[in-house]
Amino acid sequence: MDKVQQTLFDSWSAHISGHHSRVMDTTCYEREVRYPTNEKLLWESVEWSYRQLKAICKVLGIKTPGTKYLKWQRRNISYSKMRRKIKSKCRRLDRSLLLLLDKIDGELRKLEKDYKLQMPGKYHRRRATIKKIYTQ
Repeated sequence: MDKVQQTLFDSWSAHISGHHSRVMDTTCYEREVRYPTNEKLLWESVEWSYRQLKAICKVLGIKTPGTKYLKWQRRNISYSKMRRKIKSKCRRLDRSLLLLLDKIDGELRKLEKDYKLQMPGKYHRRRATIKKIYTQ
């Protein structure tokens, strides 16, 4: 690499200012970049909240409230497989995920209130983040 740099420097030295330093350009690309769209953020929030709801109901030994989660899971999968995301379908999915998230959040609040659940700080931080996503 030093020989390559020296050869390049010798041929371009007339056009280079600051002969005492060497500068190399290294370009780095991340391969696994995920862009956080509204649909992705809402679906991750719904998914996490639903898992928490199921786990709490299992621990308490009560039936999980009906939420139509499985219906929206299938719709989300079909939406994510679409190549071209149509704006009207995006809005429709956003609205429905917001309603589903509100319903699950309400059920979680109700369970926390009725059974006076003591959850860890990480749980409450995640719920606060989900509330921010919901309001935005």
